[in-house]
Amino acid sequence: MNVLFVYPNFNGSEYISLGIAYLSSRLKKDGHNTKLLDLTFFRSLNDKPKIEEAISFSPDIIGISSTSVHFDYALEVGKYLKERCDAPVVLGGPQATVSPDRSISEKVIDAICIGEGEEALAALANSPERTDIPGLWLKKNGEIIKNSVAPLLEDLDKLPPPDAEIFDLDRYIQTRDYLLDFISTRGCPYSCSYCINEKYAGIYGSAWHKVRKHSVRYVVNAIKELKKNHPTIKAVDFRDDCFAADINWLKEFASVYPDEVGLDFTAHMRPELVTEEKCNLLLVSGCVAVKIGTESGADTIRRNILNRPMSDRQLENAFKIIKQAGMNAFSFNMFGLPHERPSDIMSTLKLNRKVQPDFFSFNIFQPYGGTHLRSMCIEDGLLDPNKKVPDDIHTKTILKQKQLPPIVVRFFYVFAGPIVFFPMHPIKSVLWVIKTSTKPLHGISRVIFPKWLKRYLWHTMYYKPFTKVK
Repeated sequence: MNVLFVYPNFNGSEYISLGIAYLSSRLKKDGHNTKLLDLTFFRSLNDKPKIEEAISFSPDIIGISSTSVHFDYALEVGKYLKERCDAPVVLGGPQATVSPDRSISEKVIDAICIGEGEEALAALANSPERTDIPGLWLKKNGEIIKNSVAPLLEDLDKLPPPDAEIFDLDRYIQTRDYLLDFISTRGCPYSCSYCINEKYAGIYGSAWHKVRKHSVRYVVNAIKELKKNHPTIKAVDFRDDCFAADINWLKEFASVYPDEVGLDFTAHMRPELVTEEKCNLLLVSGCVAVKIGTESGADTIRRNILNRPMSDRQLENAFKIIKQAGMNAFSFNMFGLPHERPSDIMSTLKLNRKVQPDFFSFNIFQPYGGTHLRSMCIEDGLLDPNKKVPDDIHTKTILKQKQLPPIVVRFFYVFAGPIVFFPMHPIKSVLWVIKTSTKPLHGISRVIFPKWLKRYLWHTMYYKPFTKVK
């Protein structure tokens, strides 16, 4: 069978969909052909060569992976392709999982995949006449067949390595200073109220909170192969929620990865899990930056709103250990949270100023579908449930809060950099204000700025040049 994947990445974020990459490799394992219509770098159906190339593939199945905010665009693309290819449209990704009834009700959608989809999509491609495939809801003779969710795959190594080659990988890695995305785990032991992981835990129960991990050998071999095919790759961005949760896995990784792969990498960690032993293992493995979800500097917001019961002391200690080990520290933060006050935002900024992360991000909270916080916002009258959530965490809040009007959120967002970094880092402070106040120019700057300038801005705002700490 020919399966055409569609990546309706309308915001142009330069991250490949590892979900699509895994689906593609699983289908190829069974002898199917796959192709990708990637809308990251061109966001219009008027790009005739790209569209015609997809149509000429003569797909037997059109698989669309979509988030909630991209759903309308995904429907538009699906309708356009279905009219020209006469192939069933299968929807997967977060939208299908968090809103299955809404998704399957759309005329253009023939089936949806809820939860992890490798085995479900492979079963459909192998036996398209089947209607009893776990994980799929299908339309048949005017009826909707709702099958039970597929069981979680316990041994991730049974999956072939993700087919990153289905993307224009060289273009992706070049736009992010030759950084390769990879993931080594599935599942999360935590239940942050703003995260879709909570929805998956509602589907799979306690099994979702058990972290399933690829073996070290699987990860090393997969990255070695990608490095061989794309020698310009300089570093790996491990996108696991908790990369260093398993100390024994990390010890094995530290004994193999530096010699066999030798690429610098970045990783996410929960502050409660940061220890000197783990950081030393990360360092010798080649880790150059650890990313921490600070999210809010207000203890009441973290505990009561975000369900992140960590103390300021734990956060400060995590950044201290990371920096003392000789690695960069990255801080993730959110503004405009439900029931947040200006004083809470100042607490967030003060905490960041105290720990002085090497790099940080401040994103404006958006109440995405499938999260507990969205339900809270609706129940508390902060959000019109019919209002569309923008695919934009950098411009404005859509919550209606008297104590925190949009203009105040916007002010803190634009001037967060100087509040945290000035006068210690004046250039970074100025660049932050320029970056946050000129979003419409970002797309243009990617085209007209010379490579040396883009690299300088990238290293100043996000990561230092990837050089191992000796």
